[in-house]
Amino acid sequence: MPTQQIAPGAGATDEQWSELLDRFHEDESLRARVAGGETPEVLSEFGISIPERMEARIVENTDDVTHVVFPPDPNRALSDERLSGVAGGDCAGSLGTVGSWGSVPSCVSSAGSVGSISSASI
Repeated sequence: MPTQQIAPGAGATDEQWSELLDRFHEDESLRARVAGGETPEVLSEFGISIPERMEARIVENTDDVTHVVFPPDPNRALSDERLSGVAGGDCAGSLGTVGSWGSVPSCVSSAGSVGSISSASI
């Protein structure tokens, strides 16, 4: 199974990642659990969720070993299932709920759903 880097902000708050990092460096038993293959359980205990289809690994750089993480291959096509999970999907939103958007394209966020914005002011 391919691995992906789970960055701060992905499925958890910065505070959750910080707490895990602090505890990882302080708690030998936590490091032992991670080394023993309990990474999913450890992440869950800190409120960090990852998709079931994804494998997560916690690795620690040392004086003798550094880990280099490459992003996914941009030339590898996503399956239809994976693509639907990352695609923007339907553009139905709350544009123009209150106010007028003039000639703004239909796939715009709902940030300005209150007020009046004309095409001249965009």
